[in-house]
Amino acid sequence: MKDFKVEVGQALIKEVRMGAPYNVLAEANGLKEGTLRAWLEKGIDDADADLDTPLATFAMAFRKAELSLIKISMRSIRKANKFVEWRNHAWFLENVYPRNYGSKTLEMQYLHDEVQAIKAMVNVEVTSKIMNKPVVKVVDDVVD
Repeated sequence: MKDFKVEVGQALIKEVRMGAPYNVLAEANGLKEGTLRAWLEKGIDDADADLDTPLATFAMAFRKAELSLIKISMRSIRKANKFVEWRNHAWFLENVYPRNYGSKTLEMQYLHDEVQAIKAMVNVEVTSKIMNKPVVKVVDDVVD
């Protein structure tokens, strides 16, 4: 894990307020997404242990900025009327925070793509001893 630098943390907090997802935040600041997540996890652990560390301060400020943006989006969706465009906020939440707000359609598309990739790797010549069919055909029968 890269050493934490306060100025990088401040840039990350500013950018998360604009709605950038973790992978974009990290890359824009010369980090790997895993480093950003490790900093946040360590900072939250420090804060939970009542340790006053730079990472604890960063993690709490980062989370506060992130939650503020989520609240703005949620408020806009709840107050929606013909004058307030809520769809942009809904799209933002669904796509930037898919684990919390994403539709199952995105998850199903991901799983479908994974199955297709696995099917592409399977050798067509191999046969199933149980069904005496090519393995790809067996997968097709199960999936389709």
